[in-house]
Amino acid sequence: MDSVRPQYGVWENRMPWLVAIAIFVSVIWVDFNHKFWHVEERVIFWDVKTYYVYLPAALIYKDLGMNFKESDPERFNPVIWVHPTAKGKYVSKMSMGLAFAYSPFFITAHALAGLLDYPQDGYSVPYKFMLVMSSAFYLLIGMFFLILTLRRWFSPLIVSLTLLGVTVGTNLFYYSTIEAAMSHAYSFALYAGFLYATVLWHEKPGLMRAMAIGLLAGWISLIRPTNLIVLALPILWGLGDGRSLAKQWALFRQRYLHVAVMGIFGVLVWVPQLLYWHYTTGQWVYYSYGEERFFFLRPALADGLFSYRKGWLLYTPIMVLALAGIPLLWRKLRGAFWSILVFTVLNVYVVLSWWSWWYGGSFGLRAFIESYAFLALPMASLLHVLFMQRIWVRLLTVVVFLLLVWHSIFQTMQYYYGSIHWDGMTREAYWDSFMRLRPSGEFYQLIRPPETLEEAVARRGS
Repeated sequence: MDSVRPQYGVWENRMPWLVAIAIFVSVIWVDFNHKFWHVEERVIFWDVKTYYVYLPAALIYKDLGMNFKESDPERFNPVIWVHPTAKGKYVSKMSMGLAFAYSPFFITAHALAGLLDYPQDGYSVPYKFMLVMSSAFYLLIGMFFLILTLRRWFSPLIVSLTLLGVTVGTNLFYYSTIEAAMSHAYSFALYAGFLYATVLWHEKPGLMRAMAIGLLAGWISLIRPTNLIVLALPILWGLGDGRSLAKQWALFRQRYLHVAVMGIFGVLVWVPQLLYWHYTTGQWVYYSYGEERFFFLRPALADGLFSYRKGWLLYTPIMVLALAGIPLLWRKLRGAFWSILVFTVLNVYVVLSWWSWWYGGSFGLRAFIESYAFLALPMASLLHVLFMQRIWVRLLTVVVFLLLVWHSIFQTMQYYYGSIHWDGMTREAYWDSFMRLRPSGEFYQLIRPPETLEEAVARRGS
């Protein structure tokens, strides 16, 4: 699948980069406008506590068993969420992939804390500040790789609109600012880099590119193990673009050394996690989610896609354009069609098979955010086709697209101010808050809590 790079003017070529800079500046402006690093129970809260705990445990307290938290329960219990093991140690629920992403910023924060006379305890203001900055950095990296990929086939205008759509037009912007240290901006960057490495390897296979694919696949899955389905991309990329299944298989057999390198480097990323699990639990592979589970025979497809509680396409409607663009890949990017289609089907199925398909308290269905890096391709394909039509179609496209971006910004503000509830939305609550920035007096009587794990087991099967 060869890229087509028409010639554009200097300012046209700069347009996507300028859009990326504008988005980055907007993120930084929101960060400094709110200054959450000065707010108790912000930044290092909820899931971030379990992603982050590895760093202070290993680099400050020298205790990966995390028994140090017992030395001062009043101080540590609010910020450290771990559970005891049979070996007399504590284990974190989340794997350490995000700690790898945080680590350069953590080290910088530790130095700053000493210079600025803050406690070097892993939880004071410099640590929270650098975590917020790390999210903005990874978002910028993700946009950088996405531009490099999209500009191979699409005009600067299409690339710019797509970039705006998948960042500001979705809940990715919220998870790059208001809840910056959550996993999504980081995973988005890794997905974008993985996509770019896949494209490069299939254009011209090389060991360094194979190593990049392996490292990124390992890192992506170390943040969320089910994300290993990203391997559908390099396995299926190019299929259908003059390449049959037999030829695809022959390619991987011919490049067996590259495949081995991908596998080796993918496993190497996991070695620290396996050693940690063995140290804290005595098991090389440990399931840290207790009774929580998937219901693969009864995925919550209708609820997950369309419900008022947290329906993906209700709260992130701009992604309808991305899904509608998948068939159009067959015309514009045939070699990407099967990989994007299979990945998207698997991703929707796996994400919505989890017992808590709404993924706890969140804005929209946050588990899909990282996949926006891949879905940028079909979104760009749809925009490309629409911009080849008559002028009124192009104008209508721009109007609808910008309205969807504005809708996402407005809903972000609604969620921040509380007129969209974190997990209890209903049809009545949704329409009561429609076009309302803050909740009405009746809003909290209209929300309903989601089902418990026990209720999910009873309804969806044992």
